[in-house]
Amino acid sequence: MDNFAKYLFVFILGSIFGCMLETIWCIIKNRRYESRKGLIYGYLIPIYGMATLLLTFFIDILKIESYFKIYLLTFTLGFIIEYISSYLQEKIFKTKSWDYSKLKFNIGGRVFIPYLCIWSILGVLWAKFIPKYINLFLRFLKVNNLILPVTILSLIYMIFDIFLSVVATYRQKLRRQGIKAKNKFDIFIDRKYNDDYLKKVYANSVVIK
Repeated sequence: MDNFAKYLFVFILGSIFGCMLETIWCIIKNRRYESRKGLIYGYLIPIYGMATLLLTFFIDILKIESYFKIYLLTFTLGFIIEYISSYLQEKIFKTKSWDYSKLKFNIGGRVFIPYLCIWSILGVLWAKFIPKYINLFLRFLKVNNLILPVTILSLIYMIFDIFLSVVATYRQKLRRQGIKAKNKFDIFIDRKYNDDYLKKVYANSVVIK
């Protein structure tokens, strides 16, 4: 349970940090606020959570301490996760949230090497400073017999938010294709999470025609 809780909170915290960084970058670049959330309710971007989870996991099992090795690991994981996430988003939802094809040093429009170099530096900072605070938080929960209920509630919330976000976004794709709701659940999703609602959540999402 301790290890599971650790990686769950690494995932959640990494998702939150990623959303914060994306939002700040959007404000600096575009001089306005736009939602950069990856999920409908939580201020989270799961691909950042997955990156930090895998980074922390591999550092733990491989006992990596070198800054340079952590940088290379972050770069490699970041490349793989960003490329695959972009590909799956396009294939499953027929949308894209980023496109680097007009910039030099891009890979298939899905990965921009200069950005990846910067994120890899942040990955090193994460690996060297953040996990110890997560461990302190887990010790606090364990001492106060809270680790089990907090972990379970956090897991339930994440599963709910991810599931709902995927379902709502997939229904949006089906609506664009003219496929009508087939049951009461589809009708509820179409009404509650209509196109206007999802546009506010995923403000930078672009439909692929």
